[in-house]
Amino acid sequence: MAGLFGVSIDPKIHKIGLGEDLFWGVFYHQHLGEQFAGLASWDQDRRHMVIRTARGLLRPNFDGRMKIFRGREGIGCCGSARQPFRFGSKFGIISLAITGNILNFRELIQKFNSQPGQTFEHYDETEVAAKLIAEGKNIIDGLCNLARSIKGAISLLLLTQDGIYGFYGPDGHWPLMIGEKNGAVAIASESAGFYNTGFKVSRDLKPGEIFLLRNGNVKFLQKVDAPNPKICSFLWVYTNFVASVVRDIPSTCVRMRLGSALARKDIQKGFIPHVVFPIPDSGRFHALGYYWEFIKQLMLGKIGRAPIYFELLAKYPYAGRSFTPQTKEERDREARAKILPSGEDLEGFILEYFAGLEKARTLEKTMDLVRPEDLDAVGCEDSIVRGTQLLGNFVPKLIGMGIKRVHIRASNPQLLSHCPWGQTTKKGEVIALRIPDLEERAKYLGLASLAYNTIGDLIRAIGLPEEELCMDCARSGGFEDDKVVT
Repeated sequence: MAGLFGVSIDPKIHKIGLGEDLFWGVFYHQHLGEQFAGLASWDQDRRHMVIRTARGLLRPNFDGRMKIFRGREGIGCCGSARQPFRFGSKFGIISLAITGNILNFRELIQKFNSQPGQTFEHYDETEVAAKLIAEGKNIIDGLCNLARSIKGAISLLLLTQDGIYGFYGPDGHWPLMIGEKNGAVAIASESAGFYNTGFKVSRDLKPGEIFLLRNGNVKFLQKVDAPNPKICSFLWVYTNFVASVVRDIPSTCVRMRLGSALARKDIQKGFIPHVVFPIPDSGRFHALGYYWEFIKQLMLGKIGRAPIYFELLAKYPYAGRSFTPQTKEERDREARAKILPSGEDLEGFILEYFAGLEKARTLEKTMDLVRPEDLDAVGCEDSIVRGTQLLGNFVPKLIGMGIKRVHIRASNPQLLSHCPWGQTTKKGEVIALRIPDLEERAKYLGLASLAYNTIGDLIRAIGLPEEELCMDCARSGGFEDDKVVT
């Protein structure tokens, strides 16, 4: 998927122009794709559209170049494809950026190729969407035609001389939201960057809704029929940046609830680890929730001790994301580059940490004089998709630190299928399908134990009705989600 952002200003109020808001609004969607970045603006005075795309990150490509983006409206995108896409139509020059996946893409290509006079420049989903919109009597009719014609999941921003059209697809998978401040209005895939740019979320779009942003104002236009919309549950678990709020539900809260659910299961089984650590950065709030559950139950007198929270692994901040690259080689390279083992002497750390409590008596009671090689260290991860990072990167680095008993707790239920709606995983890569047996999977990954949350845990953590959530990736297969292999 991709991250979309658009902004419209009232030039009489918003005196500094749209450049700063456009740049930073798109910048805060960088985590949704690092391969390409692009910006487009419409200058009403000059009747001219400016569009620039670049391979790589937004900031090094566009910082200091925003003066060329003039006018009252602009859109931008960070993702795995070169967007926004500019095309000519009977509606004039239009720029389009989409997120999601068109499942019948090839069939639509064949349809257009069979028509006289039709040509393709990029042969990608954005161009197909543009052609479907251009078939309409007007833009709204074109968006309705798009919704009728495609199978899959899509949301989009469309920049025209009339303003920015925002369309949240009727499938409901990839949300859009409106932010407002004095003299400007924004539409975005995520809310995380709104605070730093002065915007405040005014509403989440509903599936099928079409809005127009023009001259710093927002107007509802139409709603396409959305008979069975489902929003992606993985947004709260991993995909969205942790500061994002969707449907008034903070990602931080969902992740901590998921970590807490995993801890409760371990406590019920009598398993209390010595150390809890996050798989950085996405596992951090999952690990906090796991750790806080032990602290809560210790304070309630339900357990006799709690683990230490410690960051055994550190993410190098200048490395890229290892989930979004399109090839296995790129993902493996980023995974190796981004994670570094802590330089801490674990035995010295444990002795120093507990010596100040009640000297050797408390140390013996609490830790049983545990050596680093006997530590039960639980790593909290958002999900396990392919398992390649655990197998070839995280576990070997932890073992190299002297930790022999590595346990992994995954907040998302077992992924039993690829996602057809816009993620990058292919069906044959999912480790739960390659190694269905949990005991064999844990052994294969070099783990002392492995556990997942259930679909029910995920539904309770998000707090939306089950029928409103897409969990297709965890639905097929029929495994026992609650089982813990030790």
